Amino acid sequence: RMATAGAVRNGDVLTYTTASNFSDTAGTAAADVYWASLPSSDNRRILADDDSATTVLYADSANVGVYDGTNAPSQAIAFVAGTTYKLVSKWSGTSTSVGLVGTVLATGSYDGAWGMSVISIGVGDNGGTTRALYGTIRNVRLWTSALSDAQIKGL
Repeated sequence: RMATAGAVRNGDVLTYTTASNFSDTAGTAAADVYWASLPSSDNRRILADDDSATTVLYADSANVGVYDGTNAPSQAIAFVAGTTYKLVSKWSGTSTSVGLVGTVLATGSYDGAWGMSVISIGVGDNGGTTRALYGTIRNVRLWTSALSDAQIKGL
């Protein structure tokens, strides 16, 4: 679970230091996302690095995905406005998986490093408004190990 030490809230973005809280080697990230209205096709960064395009968890109008700086696996989802979705990503070794809790996750390659010093938990792109989420992000959870499929189903 996510510790609160090192977390700083600024407007609509919470930044969370990765030192001792986040692992490039293996991990799992999960969040409950509620869409008040559906986004466009541009991705909405949910858990991301402010200084690069690296994104541990993002969603757009029809997909949930990750981007490690090299690879971008995603899972197609028919999002419906007014609905809360439990989104998850996990990584270990040379693979990463992403998707909706309770479904078979999409799997892709992982380059082995997110390269982040902080994770921004928030709406839009780099704290901006051009890619506003128009919803809420709740129950953000980070683990320093890749959870099993059975553990993810229990989230």
